Parts: sequence; structure tokens; C-alpha cells
Amino acid sequence: MQMIKANIMDADLVGYIHSTAWKQAYTEMFPIEYLDEDTPQTRTNEFLEALNNKSQSQNRPCVVRRCNP
Repeated sequence: MQMIKANIMDADLVGYIHSTAWKQAYTEMFPIEYLDEDTPQTRTNEFLEALNNKSQSQNRPCVVRRCNP
């Protein structure tokens, strides 16, 4: 396995994981209506914007990929 910085090809996965984790972590802290506003597509768009912003692009998440044998 290899850990690398996430890139544009990982945007949908990053968006899904970020949104799902956020909803699970804050279920008892925020109203469900508020949590439902957070969608994987919204988080994907935020990630893509961050990739285009040079000041934020250094702080992007990592993903783990299986290496080919």
C-alpha cells in the first residue's frame, strides 16, 4: 500500500468520506436538518476549490492506494 496526497482523481471519494464522517461525528450536536445540508457533492466542490487555491493545496488530505504487484 502507498499513502499519497489526494488529487483531483480522488475528489469524489474525499467528498463522500468528509461528509459522511462529519455527519456521524456531529449527529448529537447539531439538528438533523443542518447536517442534511452537508452533502458529498458540497464537500467534493470544496476540495476541488482547495486544490485550486495554492495557499490551501499544501494541506490536502492523504489517501491510501494499493500498489500493483
